[in-house]
Amino acid sequence: MGAVDNVITGVKQLREIARKLENAELLATIADLQLDAVGLKSDMLTLRDENLALRQQNEELRRQADVRSKIESRDGIYYATETIKGYGDGPFCHRCMDQYGDLMGLIAGAGMAAGRFRDSKGNMWSCHRCAIDLRK
Repeated sequence: MGAVDNVITGVKQLREIARKLENAELLATIADLQLDAVGLKSDMLTLRDENLALRQQNEELRRQADVRSKIESRDGIYYATETIKGYGDGPFCHRCMDQYGDLMGLIAGAGMAAGRFRDSKGNMWSCHRCAIDLRK
């Protein structure tokens, strides 16, 4: 942003010179240039914010892709195939991963009515997040 700030400062200095010369046409041209420079600075700030948001989104998608490459589905439930920092081996909720990209651990047992899953072996698993989401 320093370059745009320098342009704005330079335009202000030119405006003062044009005032001293009492040149209305030059003053009008400089005023237009100053407005353009201020608009450019505003556009740059917007682009910077959009760039930051896209970088964060990109990082989240990379994280999700990394997690997805380290899990496999068995009996409709996800399990880790290799170490995932901050998580155990599973089991993990398929709904939370498939819908939200979040790796949510499952709890063994019948648990809550909403957010309950049964694997092909008859084991019951509960997901705390799904139980809350499904009750809404």
